[in-house]
Amino acid sequence: MLLLLDTGGDINSAKNIRATREVARSLVSSLGQQDRISVMQFNGKVELLQDWTTDRSQVTRALDTQLLSLKGAALSPAIDAAVDQFRSQSVGSRHLVLITDGVESANTKPGRSEALKRLLASNAVVHVISYRLVSRESINEDLRIVRNRDKSATPDDVVNSLPGVQGPVPSPYLQLRRLHQPGGKTFDLDPARRRQIKQYEDAMLEGELMLTSVSREAGGSIWLPASLDQMIADSAKVAGLIDAAYLVTYRPSRALASAGKEEVRQIEVVSRRVGLRIISRRSYVAGDH
Repeated sequence: MLLLLDTGGDINSAKNIRATREVARSLVSSLGQQDRISVMQFNGKVELLQDWTTDRSQVTRALDTQLLSLKGAALSPAIDAAVDQFRSQSVGSRHLVLITDGVESANTKPGRSEALKRLLASNAVVHVISYRLVSRESINEDLRIVRNRDKSATPDDVVNSLPGVQGPVPSPYLQLRRLHQPGGKTFDLDPARRRQIKQYEDAMLEGELMLTSVSREAGGSIWLPASLDQMIADSAKVAGLIDAAYLVTYRPSRALASAGKEEVRQIEVVSRRVGLRIISRRSYVAGDH
């Protein structure tokens, strides 16, 4: 199971390192002990945080210490890197779990079609835990012209480092601390910022449609939780699907040797048992790729 974590932090305040870490930790703890796990993150760049291992403590340590929020969302290069990471292992049951809002940076988006083609050809099952609905409340709040002021934009660590933590607070720093506290109203009169937020909202919907199509084609599922608690609960369900998966093979009536380059063959997996729900991929790439 390869965890691909979106840690880009341009606009969406609901998609943050703490939430992503909690969801990822829940997923890892719910998996069977025999499962091999690798972890990657992407923002403006793609980074391997943990190579393949069955050691849960190594995975947890990587999640606790190496997640980093930066601008950008290099989704297509991340998918390419995930396919390469799968190819470092022998053929078997492969699962890619994406935790993302589905938004991609404009400079990497042109490579999306080829990246998705490679992903489907890798025969990995794709599961997506989406941030889109979780982000709805914060996006709506950001679009309001008048809203309650939570606190200043200055990071907490900076405010806490001001003189006076262990003794009397000098007057200038006392005022800075007061300004950092919640209270009052914020008036957002920046139309360019509001357009940027709306574009981001539209990009999340576009990403959801794309990821829904890919996950279904690859025999997986997309999860659209409306809260962080639901995201964590859904991560355990994803782990259940992964550990309930079977690798099924068959002998085709038309030999694979006759397949053209990147030839896609449609398949349908059904059960003779009435009422049994089966989730499976809808096609595979038969030719060389």
